Amino acid sequence: MPFSRPIVVAFASAMFFATPALASAATADLGVTNPVITGETRPGAEITLAYTVSNAGPDATAVTVDDAPSEGTQLLSITPSQGSCTPNAGRSLCDLGVVAPGSTVAMAVKVRLGAAGNYQHVAWVRPTNADLENQTQDPNRDNDSGGINFNVEEPYVEPVEVQTPAVSMSAGFRRTQTTVGVGAELTPYGAGTLHFEYGTTKTFGKKTAAVKISGDKLERKATIRGLGMKTKIYWRAVMVVGGKTYRGKTHSETTLGKLLFPLITLKATKRTASSTTYVGTIGDGFADAPGACKGTIQMDVYTASGGDVLRRRTTVNAKTCSYKITIPFGTKDARKYGRKGKGVYVQAGFSGSKAVAATRSSAERP
Repeated sequence: MPFSRPIVVAFASAMFFATPALASAATADLGVTNPVITGETRPGAEITLAYTVSNAGPDATAVTVDDAPSEGTQLLSITPSQGSCTPNAGRSLCDLGVVAPGSTVAMAVKVRLGAAGNYQHVAWVRPTNADLENQTQDPNRDNDSGGINFNVEEPYVEPVEVQTPAVSMSAGFRRTQTTVGVGAELTPYGAGTLHFEYGTTKTFGKKTAAVKISGDKLERKATIRGLGMKTKIYWRAVMVVGGKTYRGKTHSETTLGKLLFPLITLKATKRTASSTTYVGTIGDGFADAPGACKGTIQMDVYTASGGDVLRRRTTVNAKTCSYKITIPFGTKDARKYGRKGKGVYVQAGFSGSKAVAATRSSAERP
């Protein structure tokens, strides 16, 4: 809340150290502003209180500032833009030297806050040859003190929730023959870590590597790997924030078994008059079990009426589930069956896998 002026505090004159005044009859309207705080007012934090000392004249005078940090704070430093200070845990004296009319001196006080509670910081300005109660040289005593009241509070922490969405093959989540994609929506209201625990029973037993999280609301995903085909696992998200553990709901998902639907790509990468080179993949990334793509690709060229023209085979790369095959059937050959080869088709068929059923690609024009 704003600090009300004036502040009247009585101190024994013996607490001040006298310094010679510039002139015993000097008249100077001294003033000090209310401090402005920089930094978070929470327990244990370091803050800076900045205020300004001014001389509105008409005369120059030597100036002393009495600075009193609140009880419960630890004074770290007090720095004027001119002059020097004698720091003291309870009250500090600053000899600013001569301050000319129209001049200002910036003051910066650094303190470390203590426990939660109400705090007050006060500063007084006076001619060096006067005490706080006898400043006859100052025509306006109303602005000779400045201060601020403020509260120190523990930061408010919102309740933490962990919500784990359903795992599906959309929106970045998908199953393969050996992996399951998992994810969680989080509201940590702070910083911490997240991991997923999983296993073939509801006691879990395994977990993914922990990742750092921070913020109010976010989404995180992970992939659980090294699973077997058609294996059901249980999993949940585990978040640790502020030394406390928060667990999401338990979900389950089953890896894919033997793939029974068409998952073969076919693309011509090079065409000549007498040959065409085709490349493609099997499984579309879902076939990743050991031996899933072990087998052969058979390339068929046939007419629109169903007549066989050509058949060639090649072995699939079992590690990448990819293939490349060049067949002796090019653009010149295709034109024999219609303008731009419209009377003939090519199609790839796969067989021999332990984890991908025999299947065929879509038909293409050569």
